[in-house]
Amino acid sequence: MASNSVKINVGRLLEIRVDAGFRTEGDVDDLFDAITAEVRRAGVTKAIGAVDWRNCPFMAPAAAARLTERMMASNTRTERSAALARPDSQMLVLQFLRVIREAKMTDRKLFLDPLPLLQWLDEVLTPDESLRLRAFLGV
Repeated sequence: MASNSVKINVGRLLEIRVDAGFRTEGDVDDLFDAITAEVRRAGVTKAIGAVDWRNCPFMAPAAAARLTERMMASNTRTERSAALARPDSQMLVLQFLRVIREAKMTDRKLFLDPLPLLQWLDEVLTPDESLRLRAFLGV
């Protein structure tokens, strides 16, 4: 069964995989509670997020709204955040773009190709974080 996961393996790089998606507001809260716990465990003040949404199913409207709320609440604890989606799912891409736009953080972006995502995050990553990001994304 698909699941969502959160892990900091190196430095400030917060690796988030959203394979189960968000059916309910509680699913969103569970993920963000896990993010908070992981950031505290790692002792990170401002995280750099890498979110793999390539297997995420379409979100229920209430879950998407809650995702926007929780992302907005995390803006001050996020240095930069990049999400990767599949380009062949236009409805999901539109949903992700809306959530990111409404979260109101200019350093949070959606990518459809891992290479531009890597280039953008590499601007703020250490060499070790950059290597780990490549492993996380499988490139």
